[in-house]
Amino acid sequence: VRLDKLPAPTQKGGVVEILLHEITDFKLFHQKQNDFFANASHELKTPLAVITGAVETLQGPAKDDPKAQQEFLSLIANQSKHMTNLVQSLLKLARQQTDFGPKTDVSVNQVLKQLIQELKTKAKEKNQIFVFKCDKNQSYIRARQTELYHLFQNLLENAVKYGDKNKPIQIQTEQKNKKIYIHIQNEGPVIEQTEIPHLFDRFYRGQKTNHQVEGSGLGLSIAQQIIQRHNGCIEVQSSNKTGTIFTVVLPISD
Repeated sequence: VRLDKLPAPTQKGGVVEILLHEITDFKLFHQKQNDFFANASHELKTPLAVITGAVETLQGPAKDDPKAQQEFLSLIANQSKHMTNLVQSLLKLARQQTDFGPKTDVSVNQVLKQLIQELKTKAKEKNQIFVFKCDKNQSYIRARQTELYHLFQNLLENAVKYGDKNKPIQIQTEQKNKKIYIHIQNEGPVIEQTEIPHLFDRFYRGQKTNHQVEGSGLGLSIAQQIIQRHNGCIEVQSSNKTGTIFTVVLPISD
């Protein structure tokens, strides 16, 4: 609130101008921005500290111990890989906010079929198979193909990572009311209802998440941003009976 006394008096006294400016959204934006940089710094600081400690050990106590050298070199390699994935996710997130290239008609079924082929090897490591039931209609949406690819890549990789061994990953597309519904279902740990609203927060990883599973905590945030930019939405259901189902809803191209 700003008050200014105007110079011209009147018969009834002075005149005051009052300016009211609503800045809630502005404050929230800057708070989110500060939180993002704080979280990103923390996520990068942890593997850096591990790498630094491993290097010091290799230069000191382990310099003449071949077994310890292999152990710490493996640790450095794993943490370096984690940092690389994190930086790539951060760059991808930044590009999402600035890249407004042209959209074309993209087949959702074709993108999913391509990703299933690419992820088969990773799923096979856990003895998982993909079961794909696609709508008989060839549904197209107005989209940026690379963004659509990244969206479903994140969701399918999560389904494999967090799904139980020897359990199928089920994918289904259905078309209704000028929209396409993409259901991705896995059988793994149940996500608590209180956690579901936070799944798309940057750097959030669930309380029951196996933290030995690699992840930056940015994949779902990137996925949600892509969906919103394509006028869609995403829903999550999780229970012992059905497993976890992510449903993406996108408008079909005219």
